[in-house]
Amino acid sequence: MYDHNEEGDLSTEITAAVADAEDTSVTTITTSPLFEVVDIFALEELFFGHSVGESTRDCDGQVQFCYRGFRVTVTSAGRITVAEPVREDTSAE
Repeated sequence: MYDHNEEGDLSTEITAAVADAEDTSVTTITTSPLFEVVDIFALEELFFGHSVGESTRDCDGQVQFCYRGFRVTVTSAGRITVAEPVREDTSAE
């Protein structure tokens, strides 16, 4: 679970979750940088950005993207889930 008020960043948390799903170390993920598939800064600002004037940026939602063969979901509550992507059924009926 990502908490924007704690030390650490969203990019590191997502990479760690994918490394866990791959059953490997975060340090082994050196190819396919995360920034090539998702704008982490925009995602961070969307869900966890600073207040604008006197209004907060409280919102509910989720963003999904594919990274290293996995479907990654990040929610506005900070939950990061990693699952294998759903494959399309190519058989004709």
